Amino acid sequence: MLPLLRSYAREIVERRHRVLELRVELASSPGAIERGHHLNELRRIERELERMGWYVGEEEPPYFYRLGKDGEPELAWAPLAQNAV
Repeated sequence: MLPLLRSYAREIVERRHRVLELRVELASSPGAIERGHHLNELRRIERELERMGWYVGEEEPPYFYRLGKDGEPELAWAPLAQNAV
């Protein structure tokens, strides 16, 4: 599962970066369409991770969280960190 989570983390970083770049290009229709595509894909990744019990934070690079029984983060993991297993 670690390679899959790392792959999702890399994709999140790339798509978030591109969404920020495209904010400048919103006046053009192709830029708005591409930005919408990246936002949809980010939501798809977040839904898939949620099905596996992980939630994505807003940090860069992203942290993945697992919630405990009380609804608070029980485990935080940064898949792209140097010391991530």
